[in-house]
Amino acid sequence: MASDAAFDADRLRELFGEDEGELVAFLGFALCSIREVIEGLATAVARRDGEATERLGHELKGACANAGARSLEALGQRLEEAGSAHSWAYAEQLIEDAEMALAEVAAYVTARASNRR
Repeated sequence: MASDAAFDADRLRELFGEDEGELVAFLGFALCSIREVIEGLATAVARRDGEATERLGHELKGACANAGARSLEALGQRLEEAGSAHSWAYAEQLIEDAEMALAEVAAYVTARASNRR
């Protein structure tokens, strides 16, 4: 499961202070958006669409930076670069890594939501 270290705690505190309810709601929304971007990236990589891979990698990087999801932010940067370079084998591995990181983030968000109950 993703730990607090997978997230930029300072960024999240800056946004939400101690409001755990707002934080969990935001992370849930961000998770849905991030999942959609990763699905789009998988399609773009499968189609060998460098422009879409680069654009969606940039979108993933930005969305994850806003959510404080460090590992996915870094993967977004790498996917953006892989799309630009048309490095498809590398991009395919990055998609797998992003899907695993997304599962960890989802587990983390679920655990935080459960702790609120």
